[in-house]
Amino acid sequence: MRNAPSFRFPEGGKITVERLNRRWARAKLPKLGWVRLRLTRPLGGKIKNAAVGRDGRHWYVSFLVEDGLASPERHANPGSAVGIDRGVVKVVTRSDGIFHHRVFARDREVEHAKKLQRDFARTAKGSARRKKAAERVAAMARKVRRRRQDFAAKTAHALAAGFELVVFEALATKSMTAGVEPRPDPGRPGAFLPNGAAAKSGLNRSILDKGWHRIELATRGRARYTGTHVITVNPAYTSQRCSVCMVVDGKSRESQAVFRCTSCGHTEHADVNALTAGRAEFAQPRPGVRAGARRPRNRVGRKANRQATAAQTATKAASGLAGIPRL
Repeated sequence: MRNAPSFRFPEGGKITVERLNRRWARAKLPKLGWVRLRLTRPLGGKIKNAAVGRDGRHWYVSFLVEDGLASPERHANPGSAVGIDRGVVKVVTRSDGIFHHRVFARDREVEHAKKLQRDFARTAKGSARRKKAAERVAAMARKVRRRRQDFAAKTAHALAAGFELVVFEALATKSMTAGVEPRPDPGRPGAFLPNGAAAKSGLNRSILDKGWHRIELATRGRARYTGTHVITVNPAYTSQRCSVCMVVDGKSRESQAVFRCTSCGHTEHADVNALTAGRAEFAQPRPGVRAGARRPRNRVGRKANRQATAAQTATKAASGLAGIPRL
């Protein structure tokens, strides 16, 4: 069951919040008047606007507050940098060898969710039973979604508080989770050849379950309070490039977790090696684009190049980031 659309009150209308007691307050919203609500945290600033939305049977109001806080000029750990790899086995792998992982839905919860989906499919459209079944499915999905949000917020806090530069791979999650096109059988009109759609659908579910994009957004939001710089780099060949000799060879990636360079013999966890190699590639000086140079073929590559070039320009100009070593 989809959530009801939220109602946003833009800046200009007067919004007043008055506390009634320790737990409850009331707010005067444009076109709605006085609304009783529970304050879960102090506002701590001037209210710019408000948004009212519904999630299942619960209604929520969120306030956009001007807190007056500015990004610090220097990070608490100047010169620190880390690369982030997002995967389906481990949600977040850092270039220093530390993993951030959490299971958002246990096996028994997955089986229970499938049962709820079957019960919902058996109900008649427009019936009261269908409405109740939809509420049970939405409640289970809401529980998993909140766990994912909590994990993203905690991971973003750890990254922003610990590092001055955080590097993500520029992943086009929407394109990566697209469906597989059917393969018509030329010898049998109306028939189709196997196209691996079942395996691809399982991979798509795993990618969407990990919340890759949400982790990046949460890190960018948290970086405002710590002075962290968050950029993305082109992920091309990072899994095949050795972090020591920088030689690219597809045979060096022996498995999902083992990387053994065919040139220098360097052995390391595959994800850690890919992140270290990506940071080393980012640390290399980027000269001006030569005449006749081929541009990246897709939007992700062009965006990554722009962000990396801009970040390196800012690194050279700002004395606070001049001490970032080549990794």
